[in-house]
Amino acid sequence: TAIVVSEGEKKEYKDVYEIEIGEIKLLLNLKKSKDKNIKLSYGDKIGFYLEYEKPSSARNYMGFDYSSYLKTKKIFGTVNVKTENINIISSDNTNIILNKIYKLRYTMKNQISKLLPKETAGLCLGMLIGDTSSINENLQEDFRDSNLSHILAVSGANVSYIIVSVTYIFNKMCFRKKLSKIISIFLLFLFMLLTGCTSSVNRACIMAILMLIADLLYRKSDVYNNLAISALILLIINPYSILDIGFQLSYMGTIGIVFLHDKINNFIKTN
Repeated sequence: TAIVVSEGEKKEYKDVYEIEIGEIKLLLNLKKSKDKNIKLSYGDKIGFYLEYEKPSSARNYMGFDYSSYLKTKKIFGTVNVKTENINIISSDNTNIILNKIYKLRYTMKNQISKLLPKETAGLCLGMLIGDTSSINENLQEDFRDSNLSHILAVSGANVSYIIVSVTYIFNKMCFRKKLSKIISIFLLFLFMLLTGCTSSVNRACIMAILMLIADLLYRKSDVYNNLAISALILLIINPYSILDIGFQLSYMGTIGIVFLHDKINNFIKTN
């Protein structure tokens, strides 16, 4: 038996889910069948006969290592199951908070898909919660060719929008500054879970939370310390995160911006 802990990713011949058996997370490849069609939901407890498959390592030097990629997501392997060999035992078997967040994410996706055309809805979901599953491959390739892929990657800009919006709203409502900062911290935790806890979002949210905590304690926030602490927290949670390209680009990009910001400003002023 196992618990489904992700949304399903629909592919041509199979649906892909993340499942947990005890404390072990696996990737479930649910092969489609003409005789029986089954749709799993987050929190479903399932019983099945499985075929375990060890993830492949890089076959060529510096080639793609699927095993390392799965480890960055704390996944230990893959299992292949046919629809006729799986049964749903019960529903809502996960943490109540995570379950509510999943339902909120699901509702957002449904409402946006109803209100907007398919391509526009896909772009909107990509920019809001980092879900690019609805964007067709050709459009994603166009974004990559135009060096605009970062628009679809939820990170620091989205976090700053949350903080600025919350601060503005609560200032208009005459709330105390401390209360608005505490609520901002809560919303940032919620946003991390809503977007699937990707490396770039985690980095931005943890840095923002540390900055807000420093303000609450009347301490000066240091961006380099915040960067180091956020990286340490993520690597303690999962040491394999350091192999994640999203983790590497997020930290290298932020370090580059912080390090060069003052130098570029001084260069512009002197010229």
